[in-house]
Parts: sequence; C-alpha cells; structure tokens
Amino acid sequence: MPTAHARTFTGDIADRHLVGYLLFLHSQKQGCSLAEDVSAWFPCSAMFTRRGSPGQLKHLGCVFMNDLHLGTVRLIAGSGRSGTTWTQDALATANGLRPIFEPLHPVTSEVAARYSNTYLTRDASCFDLKPLFHGVANNKQHALWMKYRVLAPRLRPRGAYFRSLHSLKSWVGYWRSSAGQFMQLHHLQSHDRGLVKCIRANLMLDWVHTHLDARIAVLMRHPGAVVESQLRSHWDPYNLLDKYLADQALMEGPLQIQAPFLRGELNRVEALAATWCIENVVPAMQVSSTGHTIVFYEELLDNPKTEWRRLAATLDLDTLPDIELQAQPSQTAALPWTKNGVIDYRYEQTYGIWHQRLNANDLADIQAVLDAFEVGFYEVASLRPNVGVFAKQYGARGVLP
Repeated sequence: MPTAHARTFTGDIADRHLVGYLLFLHSQKQGCSLAEDVSAWFPCSAMFTRRGSPGQLKHLGCVFMNDLHLGTVRLIAGSGRSGTTWTQDALATANGLRPIFEPLHPVTSEVAARYSNTYLTRDASCFDLKPLFHGVANNKQHALWMKYRVLAPRLRPRGAYFRSLHSLKSWVGYWRSSAGQFMQLHHLQSHDRGLVKCIRANLMLDWVHTHLDARIAVLMRHPGAVVESQLRSHWDPYNLLDKYLADQALMEGPLQIQAPFLRGELNRVEALAATWCIENVVPAMQVSSTGHTIVFYEELLDNPKTEWRRLAATLDLDTLPDIELQAQPSQTAALPWTKNGVIDYRYEQTYGIWHQRLNANDLADIQAVLDAFEVGFYEVASLRPNVGVFAKQYGARGVLP
C-alpha cells in the first residue's frame, strides 16, 4: 500500500496534467500560441489515467523526507472573509514572493485534512505536520489549490455536469476562471521565498511558533463584517462548529467557560459569530506568549502607512504594497460591488456596509455571542476595533507599534 506521502505525490502528478489543460484552454480563449508548448510540457492525453510509477513515487518520497531544511515560514492567519487573501496578494506582489494558499485545506492532503482547524498546544505530538510545513516552505508541495486556488476535483468531468445546460455552463465557467487564475499567478511560482495564507491555522499558532522558524501575523476584522460577508457567500458554519465542539483539548482548555454556550442551540448568525470568536479569541489569548502580531483590517485602511509597515516588519519583508496594490480587491472577494462594471473601491474604504445589511436581530445575536466570549475590543455599535481594550485584556505586545 502506498504511503501517505506517495498518495500526495500521485495527486500532484495528476494536478500537473490538469495545469496543462488550463494552459491549453487559456491559449484557445486568448488566441495565444501556447498550445504547442503545452503539449510538450504536459502529457495531457493521459490526464485522467496516468499515475506516477512506484519508482517515481519512491524517489519523490525520499527527496521529500530527506530535504527537511526549513526556511522561514511567513504566515498570515485569520478567519475566512477577514482580508487574508487581500493582504497576501498585495505583499506577495510587492515583495516578489510565492503565494501559498490554504495549505491546510482538506483537499490538499490527508495530513492537511487531519489538522485543519485543530487546536494544538506547543507540546502536541504532530510528527506528520512538520514535514507538511517543510514541503510548503521549500516549494515541495504542488497542489493546484495551494498554487493556483483551483480545486482539481471540480475540473475533472463527471456525469452530473452533463445532465443540464446550467451544470455544463457552470463547469466550463469554472475551467475558464481557473485558467485565468493560473495565468495570473503562474509568474509568482518561480520565486524562492513564500508567503502562506491560512484560515485553518488559527488554533495551532502556539505549536507553529514553537516548532517552526515562523513569522506570524493574525489579521482580525470586525465580526459583524465577517458574518455579513459569510452570509452573502452562503457559508455553512455548523460542520466547522461541530468539529470545534468535538475537540476535547479546545473545549477543556481555552474555551472551557464558553463550552456550555457553544453546545446550546445556535441560529446561523450566532454560529458564524461563534466560529469567529473561537478563531480570534484563542490567538488573542496567546499573543503575549507566541510573539505573533495582531493586525486589524480596519486599521490597515485607516492608517495604511503605519499598519502595512508593521505587518511587513512582522513577516520580515522590506517592501510595502503601493496604493494601487492596496486598492485591489482580492481574488476571493465576496460578490464585489460594481457600478457600470467597475468595482467600487469605496466599499473597502468604508469597511463595507455590513451594519446596514444585517437586521436588528442579527446585530443583537452577534453582540450576544461577543458578550458570551467577553470580547470587548469589537462591538456591534462601533465599526472600529478598540485597540486599547484589546491591549488591556490580552496585553499590548503584538498590537501596538
């Protein structure tokens, strides 16, 4: 039976065939002359059948396990819809970095699926997690998702895609958008230094800080804005919340007081707010001991010179993104607001209009959850974080210049 590492590399080989098809599709769409080169680079005709030979897999596995020198892991953590992709894209472009997108997404590997959104203390035994980060830091991981933000299973043809015209158009549309993302991000993949963005690592920062050479920034955004964006993007919080509830170390450790509240019946808004609290309160509790930096999304917009400089310094980066890069919405921006086909950047500059799009009951539910977690540095009544309250509650280290 092949090892977990062998299965990972087998998937990588198949993904490279898919990359060939992405290039081919883009060349057809744009009228470029890439098709001939693609056929030489990738054996596309074997995309759905070819697999790495046992000898190849053994060799690749040996390389993976023997090359364990680890460079600095630059990590941007935060909840989903907090602006982590926006900051990653801006800093990676400005500093010539290789963006590494969500390496703990369950689709990337069995190891990632096992540790995604898991609470880990510094003394946790994770023999297979460190090699994953080694591979990420040394560009040994080649999953389409991490490099190009493309889900390989969605690219492969299935019978369901051909049962209706709508499904077929949706599948073809995903192919075309994936090809565009590939062309947009491909030029960054040759850079040696990487910048990791991960919304599934918030609860393991203590372990990351202890076992890796890591520079960590945690991006926090108003929970009201995050919940509103997640509602608009049709996020379902219950599976993730169930995973947190099943994490005994988490429920008996930092969330012991909130555990009874979390086990109660929560509506969707309350559940989304609760996941935000879990993913942000735990890093806040650890900020004094792990040395990571807390950066508030709203402060990046209000005080860009100071806050972008602080974020870059945390990640050991020299160049700040210019105003144009700062103004660009991320590739994952939720249903961007447009006017005459042009994105209205005032949406970002005014923190969005989440407080107008949530009704009074939603706002009250979010505040009730914040109160249950004793979160005082964000309130529904205010659009901005109260940095002073945060410093008083969790310590000034990591939040003040």
